[in-house]
Amino acid sequence: MLARAKPALDDIAGALEELNEVRDTPSGRLRITAPRMAAATVLARALPSFARAYPRIELEISVDDGFQDLAADGFDAGIRLGEALQTNMVAVPISAPVAMAVVAAPSYLEAHPAPASPEDLAAHACIELRLLSSGTLYGWKFERGTQKRGVNVGGKLLMDDQELIVRAAMDGLGLAYSALDYVAPHIEQGRLRRVLADWTPEGTGFYLYYPSRQHLPAALRALIGHLRYSA
Repeated sequence: MLARAKPALDDIAGALEELNEVRDTPSGRLRITAPRMAAATVLARALPSFARAYPRIELEISVDDGFQDLAADGFDAGIRLGEALQTNMVAVPISAPVAMAVVAAPSYLEAHPAPASPEDLAAHACIELRLLSSGTLYGWKFERGTQKRGVNVGGKLLMDDQELIVRAAMDGLGLAYSALDYVAPHIEQGRLRRVLADWTPEGTGFYLYYPSRQHLPAALRALIGHLRYSA
């Protein structure tokens, strides 16, 4: 009788093992809000390996340079630069410090002498970024050794989208201030040239942030572990 029951017992044991594997495998839906620069750099590099490692997680990414209310808008987590994080959030570093760059199209630099110092920007057309979250203009910051400068470039062209700013720079409309990783492909392909390279500093890195909670969803724990940056 035991021999006849053994196949059924084996089937039950196998089913229980499969159930445990499913239970222990992170799954479910995650909604993440991220600025365009983070989506195009940090997330774009990590998504293929994350999707292969966690096929049961459904990931929705909303690209928005403005701040979102995570709870009110139904997001599990957000990504922002460290300098812009809200103080009541748990934050995990997911990138190295972000190096900034001032860039312009070759056609613009052929018509205008390249700036040699931050003060020279006053004589240039600078394309400014208006922050969606606060409505203020993003400051152009410079650093060389112990010297630090914060420059109000006073550009006549203002946009609230980083991609549009870079495209305007490639069209020869002026100088743009952006993350080096974001514009690096355009520099490599000759569509943009970097200026003031000895003056542009490294800023803070990108962080994944989320509200403090006692029980963190397994899918979010998996994403944090996958993106976490260790210097």
